[in-house]
Amino acid sequence: MGWTLVNTGDLMIKDNVKSRTVSVPVGSYTLFIDQPQGYLTDIRIYKGSELLKTSDSPQISFSYAAGDDLKVFIHFQLAFSGQVNVVSTPKGVPFELRGPEGLIMKDVTPKSYDAMPIGLYSVRYIPEGCTETPPKSDELRDEQRIDFSVTLKCDVLQKQEEEDKASDYHITTEMNGTKVVYEDVPTTAWFATYVSSVSRRGIMSGYQNGDGTPSNSFGPDNPVTLAEVAKIVHGLAGLDELHGAAGIALNQSAGGWSAGYIASAEARDWLVFVTTDVDVNRPAMRGEVLVTLYQALDIPLPWPSGSLFGDVTRRTPYAGAIELAAHDGVVAGKMGGSGSTIPVFEPESTINRAEMAKIVTLAMDKYKLKASSSSSSR
Repeated sequence: MGWTLVNTGDLMIKDNVKSRTVSVPVGSYTLFIDQPQGYLTDIRIYKGSELLKTSDSPQISFSYAAGDDLKVFIHFQLAFSGQVNVVSTPKGVPFELRGPEGLIMKDVTPKSYDAMPIGLYSVRYIPEGCTETPPKSDELRDEQRIDFSVTLKCDVLQKQEEEDKASDYHITTEMNGTKVVYEDVPTTAWFATYVSSVSRRGIMSGYQNGDGTPSNSFGPDNPVTLAEVAKIVHGLAGLDELHGAAGIALNQSAGGWSAGYIASAEARDWLVFVTTDVDVNRPAMRGEVLVTLYQALDIPLPWPSGSLFGDVTRRTPYAGAIELAAHDGVVAGKMGGSGSTIPVFEPESTINRAEMAKIVTLAMDKYKLKASSSSSSR
């Protein structure tokens, strides 16, 4: 971080150290900060323990009197970010990724980085035993993503590629410290990146055997139950399911692992769970998933227009949540039959775990959530 301190005379002090003490004559000063791209700046000046002045821009002016002991604190907050993906064919190629403000990341493909500051990025693939390709570069913009990809050909990598094709490569993750291979989530599946995202963040994970060991199954085609929705959105929003609910659910269909989450949902008056005779073990409907998600995130719902989907009117249950999710790109409809130009949403259709993983991933990216939950079998 660079900064420049000037006064009304000819004094100018420039530096890029994180901490420095300077002695200056009395007078009026202005401090200029080199704000990193994609960040916001918060400057606070203290006189002793008293907060003297603040600024939310990368500069601040102040006066220094004889005997003053002023301290300046500068804080940068990431405000504009996106996603950077680095892949290769074959996989497993070492690379070096460089980004704004001297950012350097070293890893092997494939790799995905969330919440990266906007700016110019470049990647250099470093294939072992092969000739390097020219570096690739691209600019990351707010809420966007850039994908670096390369296909490498040489004897060493050709052998590795053949080995990869001979094996059925699947998404891998960890559950309770144990490496897990989702045998029902091949990397070529449309939902693979979403399953990888929610697993890596601890919001959703695979099933367990009776002895508690991973079963190597995510169950992408399995319907998501209301109980599972309650647990997932607690993790997504970073909510403690035992806070204020004591884990005692009024709903008699809740039990075992789900009791605390259902009790918490009841205590928070989430619409789907206020009717305590609803079977929480039945598959959740698409509209129910969205309204529960937004209630957990405490995001206000708009008054629905009823014109966005052919099967969602203003009177459709949870229409406000459906239209907000569609507007924000968290969900999408599909075109109706018979040449209809108005898409349909099917609010009362069930949702499977692959679709739920996509909704959770898109919601986290859209609303810049940093939630993390302990791994579970749900």
